[in-house]
Amino acid sequence: MKRQIKRRLKRKMNQLIILIMVVSLGIFKFDTVGELFAAITGTEEKSTVTRECRVTSVHDGDSMRVRCPGFKKTLPIRLNYIDAPETDQAYGIWARDQLRQLCKKGSAVTVLDEGKDVYNRHLGQVHCDGIHANAAMVEQGAAWVYEYYAPEDSDLYELQAQAQAKKRGLWKATNPTPPWDFRYRQRNKR
Repeated sequence: MKRQIKRRLKRKMNQLIILIMVVSLGIFKFDTVGELFAAITGTEEKSTVTRECRVTSVHDGDSMRVRCPGFKKTLPIRLNYIDAPETDQAYGIWARDQLRQLCKKGSAVTVLDEGKDVYNRHLGQVHCDGIHANAAMVEQGAAWVYEYYAPEDSDLYELQAQAQAKKRGLWKATNPTPPWDFRYRQRNKR
């Protein structure tokens, strides 16, 4: 028992030493000490964090940047569980403009931050003026449900079915190309 405690204590001390070295050398840039510790120890925070922020820009139909208290830089936000057309794809500019209408630059936004993706963007459920932007984008036909990531019981599937049935937005097209297929084709052109 004492041996296990000593090992655990030694491992934590080594992690702390590495943490101090990394911070003092400025090798990595992390938003919080928790993120840095998670990166070093290999543990991830699984909880959702609610952030009250301001929209600084909307890049496309499923991503934006926001300024949040406690962060020096703006945070890149990826609207979780949806995928909007790329800006160089049919309906891409229109989808971006729909999100810009929902979440105007400078407006207050609530982000339910669910962690980060492989591109270091914060994945979140975004609420602008009390409207759930993720759901609104799907309901307007400005985005697909991102089936690879969305839970099977998500309400987004019903909203998408309604948008398809009523031929809203991108569903006006006979056979719209999902963004994941569009990106795949673009990569293979090179």
